[in-house]
Amino acid sequence: MTPQKTQGTEGPALLQELQSEVAAESTPLLTFIISHATVILSCAVIFAVVIGVAGAYNWYQANASEDARRDLARITAIKDDADRLRALKVFADDAPSSVRLSAYMTLGQMAVENGDFNVAAAAYNKAAAVDPDGALGKAALLGEASSRLQAGDGAKALELLQGLERQLPEQAKTAQFKQIMAEAAEKAARPDMASRIYADLAKIAQGADADFFREQAKRLQKTAQKPAEAAKTESPATPEGAGTQGASEKP
Repeated sequence: MTPQKTQGTEGPALLQELQSEVAAESTPLLTFIISHATVILSCAVIFAVVIGVAGAYNWYQANASEDARRDLARITAIKDDADRLRALKVFADDAPSSVRLSAYMTLGQMAVENGDFNVAAAAYNKAAAVDPDGALGKAALLGEASSRLQAGDGAKALELLQGLERQLPEQAKTAQFKQIMAEAAEKAARPDMASRIYADLAKIAQGADADFFREQAKRLQKTAQKPAEAAKTESPATPEGAGTQGASEKP
């Protein structure tokens, strides 16, 4: 009867068999693995836990984003304008990052449609901050500038448009963009700039549009010339000594 091997002798035998089949140059690595087996196993367990936590977090984020999209769709379906805007304001600030940009852009658009241009400008400003380097971020900046202009803040609108103009490629500086800038320049008390922009637009436009831009350029050019003409027509300076002569004469 063959005696059974105990568990204590089986381990060393297995180790010796493994060592005999490993190349000589790999022996130090095998020795290291065996001597640090507990640590390596612990690290493997920790790594598996981290992977599991990351997977659970990604699953949670995906579900949260899906729930947020449904909430956004539900809010935009609210019929009362005031109630819809109030709900959008609350939702956008607390929305998950994956839908926050959409929430702010939706809020800005609906505020414009409702005539709440200050609310629209603030929403577009936040949307631009979410995507500062992307195309949607630049579209949000244009939306903010247009809303500021509609709200009567021509100076801020012009500042935003000038900053945006430096970032846009030439093909993106459309006639509509330049027309908004001309309107902002006029509201910002810059008729000289507005006149130049309209004159440039008249060169590339056709038909009635070209005629309109030329008329705007001429009108604003006259407006820009008025301060200079007013300065020229001011009374000349009083000659030295005049006005004191009568006072110095004695009756």
